[in-house]
Amino acid sequence: MKPNFALELSQDGIVLLHRGASGWFRVGSVDPNAEGLAEGMAVLRRSALALEPSGFATKLVLPPSQILYARIEAPGPDAADRRRQIAAALDGRTPYEVTDLVFDWSGTGPVVQVAVVARVTLEEAESFAEEFRLNPVAFVASPGPGQFAGEPFFGQTARAADHLPKGARLDRDEEPVKLAPAPVPREAAAAAAEGAGAAGAGGEAASRKARRKAARQAAEGAGVAVADGVAEGGADGAGVAGAPPEAGGVADRAAHRGAPGEADAEAGAGAGAPGEADADAVMGAGAPGEADAE
Repeated sequence: MKPNFALELSQDGIVLLHRGASGWFRVGSVDPNAEGLAEGMAVLRRSALALEPSGFATKLVLPPSQILYARIEAPGPDAADRRRQIAAALDGRTPYEVTDLVFDWSGTGPVVQVAVVARVTLEEAESFAEEFRLNPVAFVASPGPGQFAGEPFFGQTARAADHLPKGARLDRDEEPVKLAPAPVPREAAAAAAEGAGAAGAGGEAASRKARRKAARQAAEGAGVAVADGVAEGGADGAGVAGAPPEAGGVADRAAHRGAPGEADAEAGAGAGAPGEADADAVMGAGAPGEADAE
């Protein structure tokens, strides 16, 4: 099974997303630096339960700033060999011991795209989500263009079994979390159309009034007044009635936030298909190995 919620974590905001048929939809967000963080997180949990009353599970989308992306030569030929080759290449490349890193890779050629995160980052992310009872079950990332083929997967959380149905197997997504296009609500579209119609009717009435006034003034020899009347009222009366609200404005205000920005990384171009990505933690991280495609 795949979790129906994703929690994006960053210093700019904590965003809860819900899986839909056409993508992910924004449920709500919390400013991690604002007062009332606990109440804001409680609202997110209540919202999740309202959408999934029978229970829910969440995958944690780690902050882009915490992920290292790199192209590493790891020809294999099998997954175990690649794992050892990537681990050797990471030795001394970060402030952490290799045993304190977790990584995933994509590609089947001699050079693969690798996503790396510190194990302590995973622990902190899980602890935060558990504190607010958001039922975290997995760690993922949202790479920038060319950084990784598919969704980097860093394995299950330590307490994933507590939040999954008994006997259920956690499946990884092939594609990163992506917001679905925000539809214009029918009510908003209807209101905008009605407003436009009313404004048009008002404009026609104002235009007729202006023309009658101009004709009357022209009969009195006030040609300048006629010109002033047309400029003031407008040819279609829009100046009198005012512009109706645009349906696009409603959609813009409801639009979802885009994907997180690219992390500071050594990104490379073009690797294998998303389904070819392998996930594993260095030196026995456990669950990610279940998702290995190779």
